[in-house]
Amino acid sequence: MDSIPARTDVVVIGGGPAGSMTAGLLARKGIAVVLLEKERHPRPNVGESLIPHVWPYLARLGVDEAVRQAGYIRKSGAVAFWNGGLRRLRFRDFGYTQPALHVERDHFDHLLLRRAAALGADVHEETSAVRVDGLETDECTVHYRRANGAASENGVLRARYVVDASGQAAVVARQLGLRQFDEGLRFSSFWGYYHGGHYLTYDGAVRPFAARRTDMPTTLITAIGDWGWIWHIVLREEVSVGIILPQARLHELRAADAEAREDRFRQFIAQTPLLGDVMRGAEFIPGSLRGIRDYAYRPTRLAIGRCYLVGDAAAFVDPINSVGVVFGMYAGALAAASIERSLANGTAEERCRALFENQYAARLALFRLLAVPHSEQYLSPAEIARARQVLAMSNPRERQLMLLQSTMTHRSQNLRPVLAQLGVTEVPEHSTLPLPDLSHLAPPAP
Repeated sequence: MDSIPARTDVVVIGGGPAGSMTAGLLARKGIAVVLLEKERHPRPNVGESLIPHVWPYLARLGVDEAVRQAGYIRKSGAVAFWNGGLRRLRFRDFGYTQPALHVERDHFDHLLLRRAAALGADVHEETSAVRVDGLETDECTVHYRRANGAASENGVLRARYVVDASGQAAVVARQLGLRQFDEGLRFSSFWGYYHGGHYLTYDGAVRPFAARRTDMPTTLITAIGDWGWIWHIVLREEVSVGIILPQARLHELRAADAEAREDRFRQFIAQTPLLGDVMRGAEFIPGSLRGIRDYAYRPTRLAIGRCYLVGDAAAFVDPINSVGVVFGMYAGALAAASIERSLANGTAEERCRALFENQYAARLALFRLLAVPHSEQYLSPAEIARARQVLAMSNPRERQLMLLQSTMTHRSQNLRPVLAQLGVTEVPEHSTLPLPDLSHLAPPAP
């Protein structure tokens, strides 16, 4: 087991996309970085849809070619079945030439972590950050625990800066009581994996899983009631299916044991309009069901002294717009730039930290505006103003894309008034789609 140094310039806690982005960019600049990751990669994670906005960040990290060669499924767009209607979106209509992807996060995250190590980051897996002290002093102290077979060993690492990219563990935010549940997004998530079945293309055709590389699939989103929803993501060898369930309906998936929960999950999917038909013939993979309750939360701070919070360690919003990985990598790049400038010029530290917080908070406000079902109650005027500033700086096609994206899931009441002030009011007519013909599919199992 490699030894961990006693001191370094920067400690990054967590080896997900946000952590690898931060560590890789800093290491490339010759800054000493130690990355502590509590698990061993590749680690289990949910299958995910990546929007084309991720490519500039992959290129900055120098991992874009490796991602192209990984053989991930390219998707043709997104289709949403919401309140009986079908709408669609594809990014090439808005000027994007790089593909959107369906990726296995265990494999994808491992690619990014290996790249950070190749750039010079000192990566230590199976090492958990337990506590961070001295955040507002000249030297932070990270207490860590390393797995060592059946035993473990504790240690201390001192650094000039700390970046918490520990995901849902939110090491620093939990320690300091900075995390609060997002009352506008009180949902729980459950997901599992299937073999086979069918999928929808952008043109509304129903294709078998075996055709996934020749007839590009879409990400299918299906509504549950008013605000819950289900995703269907075709991966290289499996299909990721997940449920975002409002608290009022959580009892529908409760069960006494794991086998009973899997049965309820499969029944829930099979009985969901349209999706249940698409999933005919698919086989659930036993033991693949996972879940998390109250996953959405908001920060009271995004930076404390010499500590920066990035990715899910800072905040997490509803994943309905597939921005999680992109947002995490954006935050990692923003934190890396702030720390690099602060190390080069100590007198700029306060300005750099303030700029990080302001920019990060503004984009977080925008993503909440796109995701929160009820803006009147859960979006403050200050938050809407911040989101409007980001939209004002976005290019016109990106604003049009956001409007279409929001109307697909009937959450446009949040965004429409803001975009109307910027002159964006029309949704492309070709976004509507007739319901597909499912008559050729085998009847559902009894």
